[in-house]
Amino acid sequence: MIVTKIHLKNWKNFGDVNASCGKRVFLIGPNASGKSNFLDALRFLRDVAQDGLNKAVAARGGVKAVRHLSARRSPDVGITVNLDDTWEYGLSFTSDSKGEPRITEEYVYLFQNGRKTKLLERPNDEDKEDAMRLTQTALQQVNANKEFRDIADFFSSIQYRHILPQLVRDPKNFSPLPSKNDPYGRDLVSEIWNTPETTRKARLKKINEALAVAVPQLKDLSVIQDKATGLPHLKVNYSSFPVEKSD
Repeated sequence: MIVTKIHLKNWKNFGDVNASCGKRVFLIGPNASGKSNFLDALRFLRDVAQDGLNKAVAARGGVKAVRHLSARRSPDVGITVNLDDTWEYGLSFTSDSKGEPRITEEYVYLFQNGRKTKLLERPNDEDKEDAMRLTQTALQQVNANKEFRDIADFFSSIQYRHILPQLVRDPKNFSPLPSKNDPYGRDLVSEIWNTPETTRKARLKKINEALAVAVPQLKDLSVIQDKATGLPHLKVNYSSFPVEKSD
């Protein structure tokens, strides 16, 4: 499953933006142009699916922190994502009198055999009878997301990595504590090593092909296990630079 489209409304520094995506997307721009904020919309949906709306918003400093500064007349924060041109999930929320997030819209469409079927539309009658229901998304509830659990599972699987080379090279110098799913790459080499061998080799082959374009002298990137410590580490082979000789 891949993200094919994403629409952000009043999300951080994006007032209203649509983006078409594919199997591979590159975000290029100067510092503070919104690259991390764009990616955080996907991480936000992951956090909603795993931990719920309140925790996902609180982890980012509250509704005011994620809402676009110029969002006055239309204060709702909205994220809409299309997946595989099969699913469309939309979530909009605002803040109540206490500053807590409240859902203003949540919906799911399924596109199949040329038909568009609505599987979820909120607020519904039950939400209107009990406003507290709007503190939780259907996405995060297993008893409510049965018809579109593929979406919840996909969002839950999203990972974010902002790799820092110095931490990959020497993770224990940064912190002696074990790390798992570290966004800065302390456990990156271990994750690669623990991947099934066939899958690991296939992925490293693709990585090597891409690196060869950017760094022609790089001939092989692999992961090997140190016999003395048992720890995995990266190994890179370089070819020597050609030297011109003159008579």
